[in-house]
Amino acid sequence: MAGVIRLDPHNPTGEGLKIWEVIPPDWLIGPVPDQRGVKAFEHNGLCTGTWENHGGSATSNHPYPLFELMQLIDGEVTIVDAAGRKDVILAGQAFFLPQGFKCAWDMTKYYRKYFMTFHGEDYPAETDPAKLKCIRLISNPTDAELDDVSKPTDGVGTLEPHQRQNLAYESSDGRIQVGTLVSGPCEFPIKSFNRNELICVQHGTVIVTGSDHEEIFTAGESFFVPLHASVGWRSEGEFRAYFFAVWP
Repeated sequence: MAGVIRLDPHNPTGEGLKIWEVIPPDWLIGPVPDQRGVKAFEHNGLCTGTWENHGGSATSNHPYPLFELMQLIDGEVTIVDAAGRKDVILAGQAFFLPQGFKCAWDMTKYYRKYFMTFHGEDYPAETDPAKLKCIRLISNPTDAELDDVSKPTDGVGTLEPHQRQNLAYESSDGRIQVGTLVSGPCEFPIKSFNRNELICVQHGTVIVTGSDHEEIFTAGESFFVPLHASVGWRSEGEFRAYFFAVWP
């Protein structure tokens, strides 16, 4: 479907994930890891797809060179900050690393993930000490952890939306946002998308529509909508999803 890109946990060609570029040797502690991946979309400093590491290595502490959201599909990985604090991420969980956060990776175990990375010349690295950390996304926020972000349907949709979100990260200019969206039944008309966004569905069903086709996404599936894609979307029941959005 033009405009919406489904991320595949293996490789949509059926060939499996391909050998990935090597991590810089001066970053590594231990052997060069066996990395494999597939890029579903890459343009203007943004890349999204599926990646896996077969373990056996770790990295030294370095400032992270880009912004990245990851949801683990399988396995386990540990992020270690400069003070030695460890965040262990397991399958089904999602986390975000801001550009500029100094951290190391313990990749001694197998893991596979959906990811979206972004680096833009006019998007500065994070400098707020409170935000320079491994940021876990909340899978199922409580009512107290959610803010209302309901938007009008421009009078076209038949289902009035009730949407709330837990914003895990927002850049100082508001152009980068990461969090968890909780939506009731809704319908939005087809229009030009005003941002790049990765969406990882955690619960329920989302139907994304184009001019002549629609795609159905359910829990455990992820998709990417590029800037200016002509899409609409709807849900007949509640759905919940992680998101990473970048505005121009």
